[in-house]
Amino acid sequence: MLEEVEARREYRRGIIVELMKLESDYVLDECLVVLRAAEQEDFAEISRLIQMSHAAVLRAGEKGRMVNKLRKLK
Repeated sequence: MLEEVEARREYRRGIIVELMKLESDYVLDECLVVLRAAEQEDFAEISRLIQMSHAAVLRAGEKGRMVNKLRKLK
């Protein structure tokens, strides 16, 4: 999932760079604003996915420690 968001962000970034090379006018400026906003949303989604992954690792570690403690009790 993270790779998909990264690929989407890179693709949009390429479009932004190409649009910035063209002469500036109202339509291009509006497109750039929309693309930059979408890029910021992608950054937020990447951050959220990384946080979720980190939380899952912590939960898995905690569950592993509980299982080890239960095995020792047997």
